[in-house]
Amino acid sequence: MIRAFIAIDVPQDVKNHLGSVSDALASLDLDARLAPVSSIHLTLRFLGNVEESRVSGLGDAIRCCARQVPPFPLAVRTLGAFPTRRRPRIVWAGVTGDGGLERLHRVLGLELQKLGFDRERKKFRPHLTLLRLKSSRNRKRLSRFLDQEGDRTRPVPFCVRQIHLYESRLHSRGARHLKLATAELGS
Repeated sequence: MIRAFIAIDVPQDVKNHLGSVSDALASLDLDARLAPVSSIHLTLRFLGNVEESRVSGLGDAIRCCARQVPPFPLAVRTLGAFPTRRRPRIVWAGVTGDGGLERLHRVLGLELQKLGFDRERKKFRPHLTLLRLKSSRNRKRLSRFLDQEGDRTRPVPFCVRQIHLYESRLHSRGARHLKLATAELGS
């Protein structure tokens, strides 16, 4: 079994921008685990534990999905938190676009259903995870930061051209992500 997910990788200039946001978050003295900037991605679908024999079929599914959706623009725009900015546990950067991401997510869901995966029950909330809080230490400081900076983040545009199937290997220092398959949009 492997732990798998399907995601969009973000370009280096977006990672550089998010690195400066992460530096600001690190200065708040939180009890948190910052996401390694090099591995920041936009998850389209977390699959959980999947038998290795299904990897080939999943690769075919993302290629079929990608053929149906042309490349599209996105922009990193805001900072937010789950469940809320007042009670943050996960801090994220939000993305906006012209509907391409929602279409990609919908088509991917249909392809995964053909392989026997359940329809997602939760509403799709696209985001790039920046940190996960371990305790409430300085949570109020983080809430103030999100209120002040959350909607003032400089937009960073990029174009989505590929999706990837990843394996996530858990380690004591966090997860390592290995690309198993890549699909070009619109090809």
